[in-house]
Parts: sequence; structure tokens; C-alpha cells
Amino acid sequence: MVSMHWAPIPGFEGRYEASDTGLIRSLPRKIETQRGVRLIRGRVLKPGKLGNTNHRHVVLEGRVDRPVHCLILEAFVGLCPPGMEARHLDDDPTNNRLDNLAWGSRRENSADAIRNDRHFNAGLTHCKRGHKLTPENTQQHGKGTARSDARRTCLQCRRERQAIYNSGGRLIPEGFCPNGHSKTPENRISNGPRGTRCRLCAIESSRRRAGKA
Repeated sequence: MVSMHWAPIPGFEGRYEASDTGLIRSLPRKIETQRGVRLIRGRVLKPGKLGNTNHRHVVLEGRVDRPVHCLILEAFVGLCPPGMEARHLDDDPTNNRLDNLAWGSRRENSADAIRNDRHFNAGLTHCKRGHKLTPENTQQHGKGTARSDARRTCLQCRRERQAIYNSGGRLIPEGFCPNGHSKTPENRISNGPRGTRCRLCAIESSRRRAGKA
């Protein structure tokens, strides 16, 4: 039977610990309240899911929302180095075992997703406008690097955007956004001081960001 190891979470020593198997627990302790001393029982926290990323989060001290994988790395490896981010080596955001986690660069994180066939952009066969991403119609970025297979630009989209720019916007059909979505009231959302923006474009942008996470 494999033993489980616990380590204190930096900044929460004596209150919370992380295990190398992916668990977070609170420790039994006494706190002072207006009604006297209160005993808090220790327990393993039940993680929740934040947004559509499937990363597990826990709330510490009733107010601090933290990703489980980051807490485990901080407890066993150390605080995140500048410019780095947490990596799931198998790209499964629910697998928070210590041997599946590491601090790394954004390029290394993208390389993990490509290696595990989970990168949103690397698996696309068509762009968001329906153009086929053939070798002749794509431009790869960062050639020779780990991200070259993931960062691709549709050349037909680029040519169409350039034509719209050169025409001063006259080539965009009236009542449609630059990506071809209808500008109906139901498809408009607030964009702060800039007015409104296309809801479908915002959803597509959110999905692309989630795929890179």
C-alpha cells in the first residue's frame, strides 16, 4: 500500500495541508470568537469546479478560492517561479497527484496539450469561419518550437480581414459582425464603455481560451 504524505500549505501553516495524492485538508484548531474559544474539526475539503476548465478549486478560511493543483505544488515544490504556471503533465485537470504536476512555462504547457492530443487548436480541421485548415491555407507560428503545431492562422481569414480593412469596413454585410454573426438584440452583450459586442464571438473566444488552459 502506497503511503500518503502531507505538507503544510505556505501562508496557511497550522491550518491547511496538501497531500501528494491530490487532497487538501483543514487541521483541527481553536479560534477565538466573541462568544469564546471555538474548536474547528479537521476534515478533507471537497473541491469544486470553477467555470468550464474542469480545474478543481477549494475555499480556504471561507474566503480564499485557490486551485488545488497550485496548492499542492506550493506545498511540496515551492511557490510559483516568476513567469511560470502550473502544468498537468497528462492534461487531465482532475488528476492532481504530485507526480502529475510541475511548474513550467506557457510553451511547456502547450507542449503537454499537443503531446496528449488535447490542444484545442491543434486538433482543428476547420477555422471558426468554416475554412478548411489545409497546409496551403495555414500559417504556423513558432516554427521548430513545441507550440508550432498548435498556433495556426487561417490564411483565407487573414485575406478577408485585410480586404475589409482596406475597404474601410464596407465589405461587412449590414447587420452582421466581422465574423458573420447576425447583430440581433439577443446576440449583443455589454462591452463596457465600448458599447456592445457579439455574444457568439465572445463565446468562441472563451472556448479558445479554455482550450489553452
